[in-house]
Amino acid sequence: MKVGDLVKYRAYHSTLKDVRGIVCEIRYKYGYGGAPERARVIWNHDRVQWDGVMDWVDDLEIINESR
Repeated sequence: MKVGDLVKYRAYHSTLKDVRGIVCEIRYKYGYGGAPERARVIWNHDRVQWDGVMDWVDDLEIINESR
């Protein structure tokens, strides 16, 4: 996962199945050398758009990768 990817919540988040977003920041587990752990996403729905909240990368599924 990287900045610019179009994402959605995984299938087990059934109440959020129609929500889509763009990754705008990634936080890595062990600094920049580790695996992506958290993502700040700009969502298309106010219900999940809170300031300062980052989603777990494992809860997200990439729909379309950025270049």
